[in-house]
Amino acid sequence: MSLEVAEACSGIRSLMSLCTLAVFYGYFLEKSNWKRVALVVASVPIAIIANAFRILGTGLCVQYWNPDKAVGFFHEFSGWVIFLVSLSSLFVMHRAMGLVKGGAGKP
Repeated sequence: MSLEVAEACSGIRSLMSLCTLAVFYGYFLEKSNWKRVALVVASVPIAIIANAFRILGTGLCVQYWNPDKAVGFFHEFSGWVIFLVSLSSLFVMHRAMGLVKGGAGKP
């Protein structure tokens, strides 16, 4: 079975959603501007890497399990799971930034 990444499944919606959530999350829960910007910037590679894992999982499902399973429930479910993993990664990154004391230019 040949696999294609359709425009609807390219991860652009997930990227835009995660980036938007990062803006709101940073705005409401962070006082430091550099941390706000870092959250928004980090949302891009997080979303790209997470979508790459989704594509990898779909490919492995096709190769080693059943191609019909890869396009049905697994495909829809993996989208939600990967987005939740992306969102969790953003929260973890924010917690890790909280360990950094001070800000840019502060002693």
